[in-house]
Amino acid sequence: MGSHKKGGGPYSGMKNGGPYRGVKPKQPKNSASQNNPQNIEPEPQGAAEPKQVIAVAPQSTAPAPQNNQPTPQNNQPAPQGNEPAQSPKQRFFNIYNIIGLVLCILLLPGFIISATLLVSSWIHPDLPPSFFGLTPLMVETGSMSPVFDEDDLVLIQNSADDASYSVGDIICFRSGNAYVTHRIKEIETDENGNTIYITQGDANNAPDTGSVRPDQILGVFKTRLKGMGGVFVFIQTPGGMIVCVMLPIILVLLLFFVPPLLAARKKTENDTGEKDNHAASC
Repeated sequence: MGSHKKGGGPYSGMKNGGPYRGVKPKQPKNSASQNNPQNIEPEPQGAAEPKQVIAVAPQSTAPAPQNNQPTPQNNQPAPQGNEPAQSPKQRFFNIYNIIGLVLCILLLPGFIISATLLVSSWIHPDLPPSFFGLTPLMVETGSMSPVFDEDDLVLIQNSADDASYSVGDIICFRSGNAYVTHRIKEIETDENGNTIYITQGDANNAPDTGSVRPDQILGVFKTRLKGMGGVFVFIQTPGGMIVCVMLPIILVLLLFFVPPLLAARKKTENDTGEKDNHAASC
């Protein structure tokens, strides 16, 4: 038929197979492929459960801003709870320590003085005991009143053998087996040219009998402690030695050694009890 051109008609590609044998049929477009930008084929729907797609948020590579401001510190102390009340035993030990400390402070001067006088009497048995160059003596009469009276304690500053004295000085000198503290009234020399002193008590009407040689003089009156002569005499007795020497030593031992020993003993008992309880529980 002359109306058909070679190679240009609608049926030019047909061969023995029907009207559309040589034409590739168009594939139907799936709706899932249209919505999937990556052209991922959808999974066949069947018994398998669909997979869940988790969207991951994009991570920012920019560094996080740093807060350079110092963190405020709370300097207020934490509130403390009520302190536990002390047991009667603890209160007893506190009172015991306070009393012992006060007694030690009160008796410490007496202990030092008594110990020093005791050592001095051992070193120089022919002289009255002295304390750091001072000799304490009890006044037995009122011959020097009102400078010092009976039962006062006078302190004599010990003098060297070559010491010189003046009129008006109150000196303590040995007279027989006793020591007398009177004022120098005159200074004279004996037949051998040696200096001698004439003394007299301020409350006496006449000078003392006899003169005083320099080798008899113990020292010069320094000061007095009114009414303390009896205390000094008591310190020199055996009972005074016990009170002023032995009692402070006993108090120190009780105050500083007994409580630690009791605490160590109590700790040992507690440790033993804990071990016994642990053994019983096992």
